[in-house]
Amino acid sequence: MIGVACVYFYLCAGSIYAWSVFSGSMEEYLNSTYDLGLNPGGLAIVFTIANMVDPITMIPGGKINDTLGSR
Repeated sequence: MIGVACVYFYLCAGSIYAWSVFSGSMEEYLNSTYDLGLNPGGLAIVFTIANMVDPITMIPGGKINDTLGSR
């Protein structure tokens, strides 16, 4: 169970680092499909929010790790 959770965590963490690869095609797709009129700066808010939330979740995660210990 823990192994599955770790795989999902690293997939999510890796998506943040892969942002520069996917942002151009994501912008193209969203603009053509939903006609949102996004520009690179407008789409970058997603990257900003993801990078702001990531450290916030690390604080309780570290406390849980200290409490339960590694297995």
